[in-house]
Amino acid sequence: MIASVGFALALGPSAPAIAYSCRYYYPDGDHRTSFHQIYICDLHGRHRQQISFDDSEKTSVNWVGTDKLAWLESNGSSIGETWYGYHMPTQPNAETPLARRIILYDVKTKKRTIVAKGVFSPYSSTRDSITYEEYEEHTTNDLLEHNVLNLWKISAKGCTKSAAPKESDSGPDRRNDGSFSMWKPVKLDYPPKAKDKMFEYHGRDGSGGGTGAVSITRKGHTLLVPGDPNKVWVKKDQSKCWFMIGSYAGSAGCDEWLYEINWKTGKLSIVADDVLGIDFDPKYRYWVATSNNKTTTDLGQKKVWQDELWCGDTRNHQQWKIAGGLVHGDSISIRE
Repeated sequence: MIASVGFALALGPSAPAIAYSCRYYYPDGDHRTSFHQIYICDLHGRHRQQISFDDSEKTSVNWVGTDKLAWLESNGSSIGETWYGYHMPTQPNAETPLARRIILYDVKTKKRTIVAKGVFSPYSSTRDSITYEEYEEHTTNDLLEHNVLNLWKISAKGCTKSAAPKESDSGPDRRNDGSFSMWKPVKLDYPPKAKDKMFEYHGRDGSGGGTGAVSITRKGHTLLVPGDPNKVWVKKDQSKCWFMIGSYAGSAGCDEWLYEINWKTGKLSIVADDVLGIDFDPKYRYWVATSNNKTTTDLGQKKVWQDELWCGDTRNHQQWKIAGGLVHGDSISIRE
């Protein structure tokens, strides 16, 4: 009872709370199979509460309002693991899991609702909503292709379903989470294209890896940043901006870095280093993310996938682990 009261006080409606999808590995010699489950905790990983328990993989979790969560859940589990470390049913010769459900969960009432069934993957997210794309897959000439059918947006206001965008506007380079609407106060050494409303860029070498330094000039300060920004946020009074640089190498590993520019001092500083799936909004104090992927660690006689979960403070640039060690974090979301 005391623990329950402490949990309630720590994670009240006005307190920051973190939700995440994670696999906690059983110790060496324990032959049970671990799955990614959904957990809630405070800013430092304390008062952790597990809110899902069955043998299916739960991924892509996101707060959708103060008291609700959305995530993707597999229909059953496979014997083997995918290269990301999930026990999910897969199509032959494909790594993309099939047969998922969109779950909406009310933290207060513990009511669990299946919003839709199909083949889904995350499309975009904000602090109070997440959009999943629904698609179908087929193999042509040994190449896996997928056709996006619909977008499902889950928020505190409810669920909306809309037709998929045109092919030229779909995919990871055209996802709009509202973070680029104030790009104009920052001047690049090359002009953004008028049609590029998202202002998302690939590396200059054409590899899409965010390589090649970029010069940003404003208020008499010129700063050299290590690559083309994938996302940019500007403070309302335009005194600061933040930008994310990503390196997405697939099976070779992916990384994201979050930088801050203080235009009053001309100082460039790093906020988040070598992480992935950053949940950041300049209107709030904290960010959360998983560690960069494709890391393995020893567990007895075998190796297991490892991804830790991190939280950081944008004011003092400190960061700390929410879950570390023999864990595999899939996704993480913060409510402030």
